[in-house]
Amino acid sequence: MAGYEAPDSRRHVARAEPEGAATWKRQAVLERIRAEAIEIPRLDPGTFALRALEHRARTERERRLSGGAAGGTRDTSPAPPAISPMPARGGSPPVPADRSALDPWKVGYLLHRLSHHDRLLDDISGAGRAEAMAVLRQRICAAIAEAYPALAEECVRQGSGPAMVDRPDGDGRPP
Repeated sequence: MAGYEAPDSRRHVARAEPEGAATWKRQAVLERIRAEAIEIPRLDPGTFALRALEHRARTERERRLSGGAAGGTRDTSPAPPAISPMPARGGSPPVPADRSALDPWKVGYLLHRLSHHDRLLDDISGAGRAEAMAVLRQRICAAIAEAYPALAEECVRQGSGPAMVDRPDGDGRPP
């Protein structure tokens, strides 16, 4: 019969359209992520370290209040850096004995500050979202490494791991 379509062929066409739309949407989101301007805040070293420590303390407090550690989840975040017992020159507060121990926290602080870029992920879900999250995370980490070359190694570590853009603390560690 002319004009007759088997029910199976109509279902196949109906399924193909959403897949095509999802592919188009995924490509559009990835294109927006690649085109997004990522501006890294430039902070003097003392202010940067202080803000990273404050951010870390705030996220730890939130984690405790929400029952994160008490809920059976093992905390794998690094311990606070050792503090030099001697004050720095000029009578300023003590500084960490190993400044590089703050690197994960500094990158986490900047990732949190830049979390407004997560809005780019609003239109996508499923496997496409995971891919978009990874691309966004890598772009942000590359921009951080460019702005703060001393953080480049930590940016590579956090940027090449699992995408954690949705993590509130942005410390680059799996939940």
